[in-house]
Amino acid sequence: MRGVAESNPLDAQSVVDVSHYAVTVNGVAATVESAGYARGVVIVGLAVGSLHRGDNVVVAWNGLLDARGGVLKGQSGAIVVR
Repeated sequence: MRGVAESNPLDAQSVVDVSHYAVTVNGVAATVESAGYARGVVIVGLAVGSLHRGDNVVVAWNGLLDARGGVLKGQSGAIVVR
């Protein structure tokens, strides 16, 4: 999600609200336990043991705000766990 934040910083309060994220692992929904934002990078946390080598992860976001109040919605491509 770094690409989303490059032109406009994100609103720190909206970024940490886990309700703005949906994560799937191999096509199955995973619970987002935490979210953080530092130096233009969003970090989404899942439960320990949720990911294994070779898993395909997709992260979607909806309702994030940038610093100007613009609403952001999007989705990553598949991320392969190494």
